[in-house]
Amino acid sequence: MSKGRYRAQLLLGETQLASSHFQVEDFVSETMKVNITGLPAFAAIDQALVFSTESLFLFGAPGAVRPISEQLPANPTRQPFDAFDGFERGGLDDNYQQQALRDSQTLKISEAGLADFEFIASAFESIANSELPQRVTVGVELEEVPGRVTRQKESVFVATQSS
Repeated sequence: MSKGRYRAQLLLGETQLASSHFQVEDFVSETMKVNITGLPAFAAIDQALVFSTESLFLFGAPGAVRPISEQLPANPTRQPFDAFDGFERGGLDDNYQQQALRDSQTLKISEAGLADFEFIASAFESIANSELPQRVTVGVELEEVPGRVTRQKESVFVATQSS
């Protein structure tokens, strides 16, 4: 598609149901994808959080030897923690706003397109005394080429009382 202004129409037979105008700028389609694997649905505050990423070109080859970085922000949540016996739900406290649990970490992807991340339990120290469970979002950014990034995010719920 060439650069410029276009109009799209939704037709049912010859009847126009809707239309929309849009602008096309220089566009380069994504060439890679990144998947987060091994991330548990629930984690405990006193346990390490371990997960892996798999990076692939959309045409199937591994996305090898590229930089991949992660971010780890936490948000309070009212999600119940049935997976943890004896967990008590509290009200809002001083730790009710989003916060970054650690600085971003960047790794090089292996030849097979894989990278392994581990957050030791001390990464959760800033939320350890929170009365509310925390939703921790694991976000990864894969650099396809300089200036071009593919992103993926997944969440894990962290019980803020020891398991």
